[in-house]
This record gives sequence, C-alpha cells and structure tokens, in this order.
Amino acid sequence: MPLIKVIRNGQITIPAEIRKVMDIEEGDYLEPELVEGNKLVLKPKETVDKEQKKAWGDLKEVLERVHHKNEGVDPDEVKKDVLVAIESLREENKREDGEKEEGKSEGRKSEGEAEKNEGKGKGKERN
Repeated sequence: MPLIKVIRNGQITIPAEIRKVMDIEEGDYLEPELVEGNKLVLKPKETVDKEQKKAWGDLKEVLERVHHKNEGVDPDEVKKDVLVAIESLREENKREDGEKEEGKSEGRKSEGEAEKNEGKGKGKERN
C-alpha cells in the first residue's frame, strides 16, 4: 500500500488505483469514521436533495406495497408486468407531449390567421 501524506489543512490525496477500484471521482463525498480507536475508514456517500429524497421514499413505499401484494407470484412475472406498466406510461407521456405541441402549433396558426384577418380588415377600411 502506498503512503499518503497529510498536507495543509489536513488534506490528503487518495491514490489513483484506490480511487479507480472504489469508483471515487472528483466532487464525490466521503464519510470519515474512526474504528478501533486509531483507524480511519472513508466511506463513499451519495447526497440527495429533499425533493429527490421524498420521491425515492414514495417509490420505496409503492414498491413495498407491490411486493406485499405479489407474494407467491413468480418474480419474473412481476418484473414483466412492471416493465409493461413503465412502457405504457412512457407512451402515454409521449402522446400528451405530442398533444401539447400540437396545441401550441394550432395556437400559432390561429394567431397568424387573426393577424391576416386584421390586415384584411384594415385594407377594407381604407377603401
């Protein structure tokens, strides 16, 4: 094992081979822990903002309910059902997004027609 030198303000550099094995990248967070009184253990940690934390908690709760309701059902069948449900939701979202875009373009057409009609009306008034 290579030696690590502590520099100004207690900073250390984790050797590249250790960072690679542990998949530690610049900007990652590590949680220090003292074990057996004199050993330092650094554990990689993820940070999640409150909104994401709530979303993950909600998802976990739903998954626990699904798991409970599917006790005794073949796990591959449950996985297949979940994937079908996800695909269905994605298709529904695509349709909704398409309808929104269609509504926007219809709105632009209507605005353009109104401007044309206003222009025609102005021309008639001049005569």
